[in-house]
Amino acid sequence: MSELEKKILRFLLSAAAYSENAICKNLGISLEELRSSFRILEQNGYLEAYETFLAREQLNESNTCPSHSGCSSCHSCSHSSSCSCGQEKEDYSDIRVLTEKAVEEFGSD
Repeated sequence: MSELEKKILRFLLSAAAYSENAICKNLGISLEELRSSFRILEQNGYLEAYETFLAREQLNESNTCPSHSGCSSCHSCSHSSSCSCGQEKEDYSDIRVLTEKAVEEFGSD
């Protein structure tokens, strides 16, 4: 992992959310450089797709939430007896989430 990837992680950890363009502008890099760095960060376990994050969180919730029995495709747990499975799914394909690994290794810098 290069210094650029470390710089990106530190920047991402300093705020809640940024667009790709905002990250590029703040770090003075191109969109191609950012996307390449994102791939490297994902391969090294520092970023993950939001859909992966949701699936893992859903699995964690389904182990403790009775409303998920028989409804494994929900994106959220309502903690009620009904499930909102009929709602349209939103496109999260461009969203990336920092992993615990990123927070543990770069969160205190």
